[in-house]
Amino acid sequence: MKLLVLNLRCFFVFFLFSSLCQVSAQDSHDETPHNEIQFIENKGQWPSVVHFQSAVSGGKLWIGDSSILFQLQDLSALHEAHFELKNVENPTLKSALIQQKFLGSKSDKIRSVEGPSAHYYNYFLGSDSTKWTSKVHSYSKVEYQHFYSDIHFLWESENNALKYSFFVEPGANPTEIRWSYAGEFNSVRIRDGRLILKTAIGEIIEQRPIAYQLIDGKKIPVSCSFQEQEGIYSYKLGKYADEFPLVIDPVLVFATYNGSVSDNFGMTATYGNDGSAYSAGMVYGNNFPIPNANSFDISPNFTSVAGSYGITDVFVTKYNSTGTNMLWSAFLGGGDMTQGTETAHSLICDSLNNIYVFGATSSTNFPTTPGAFQSTHGGGTTGANFLYNGVYFSGQGTDIYISKISSNGQNLLASTYVGGSDNDGV
Repeated sequence: MKLLVLNLRCFFVFFLFSSLCQVSAQDSHDETPHNEIQFIENKGQWPSVVHFQSAVSGGKLWIGDSSILFQLQDLSALHEAHFELKNVENPTLKSALIQQKFLGSKSDKIRSVEGPSAHYYNYFLGSDSTKWTSKVHSYSKVEYQHFYSDIHFLWESENNALKYSFFVEPGANPTEIRWSYAGEFNSVRIRDGRLILKTAIGEIIEQRPIAYQLIDGKKIPVSCSFQEQEGIYSYKLGKYADEFPLVIDPVLVFATYNGSVSDNFGMTATYGNDGSAYSAGMVYGNNFPIPNANSFDISPNFTSVAGSYGITDVFVTKYNSTGTNMLWSAFLGGGDMTQGTETAHSLICDSLNNIYVFGATSSTNFPTTPGAFQSTHGGGTTGANFLYNGVYFSGQGTDIYISKISSNGQNLLASTYVGGSDNDGV
């Protein structure tokens, strides 16, 4: 019996460790290699200006109608506190937000996707149940048809690097493709054929663009390079056959100045009665990071709100019986990027494989369900912070929460606060 208990403990330690690798960038996909970047659709969990989000090493990419938002994140302070079990003086989350805006793109472009994931995400964020979303899939390719006149825009992943391509139909004008940058960067320069945006915490690099045409079954290279004029960037192309399609093919690379890029920590795990396995923990920076949720635009006096230190939501992830495939993940929490923290302490699975989550919250808009035992936050006192674990509950104090999620992750069956006027559940 002692040996069995020891083996189970070892299994859960290993399981929690391995689950971090799969949930960290929210990019574990059953149809494609696990190291391939995917694009998560927006079904209402983010502001409507966001079409897709992609998690990359060192940050996130938010794709809109005619803009891209690069969100670089330095999470080294969290990792130092969490793994070394020590307080960090004046802890901060360093970030940099850069907008790439494509100029003059068409308003009637058509979106399409390819390669849906078998697994999906569920978002129970905030107290407004009309904004909860389920069965949110990720995709391997995203295309915007007629992004410019007879020019199509394709996003995909290649060798764990983001790439986008422009497909220029015969007779179309590739000089229409122009863009500018705004936000928190120190410089933009073209060096050795690459376009490099330098920030305080890392670089965004567009590799030397490749252009080609397929003519009579042969791939014919076309000279292509970046060019800049008064802050507007475009492609300089050599001679090509205008009567055949043209492909312009750059690759994006995110280079951060530290190695701490994981945005979550596992905290608990359990098993299901069907042989499945569950893990839960906390995730940082889960929200759209622009102050104006209705726009991608970054003004000259822009102030980043890419996440305060210690502000988290809870994730719950279900795996198959072998632990090799993620079936779904659910995100549970309230607050925003600067306040409102949740942690997960325990998981229990019932006979129908519904999962119960027990934890602590400081969010005044934590999701509750009709008829909840306690639908409002009971309050508490400032100072329930655990710097060594990277958790700040901020000034509202803490309550216990109990939430029940359906076995398929798509429904929040029950959820309530449990707490009085002092801090509870910490």
